[in-house]
Amino acid sequence: GGGGGGDVLCYSAASGDMNNDGVIDLIVNEMQGDGSSVADVGNLLIINSRKIFAEKALFKDGFE
Repeated sequence: GGGGGGDVLCYSAASGDMNNDGVIDLIVNEMQGDGSSVADVGNLLIINSRKIFAEKALFKDGFE
């Protein structure tokens, strides 16, 4: 994984509970990402929020 030279991250973004763990995940696009052996085809990245925020307990009590 990971971006390569010339890749552009996040022209658009969305959110939703993609893995049914009760935590909203972030979905972003990687324009011109090099997908399955095809240059500049683009990728869709799903960022697992539970893994990122588990130790920090960010947003535990909601937004203020």
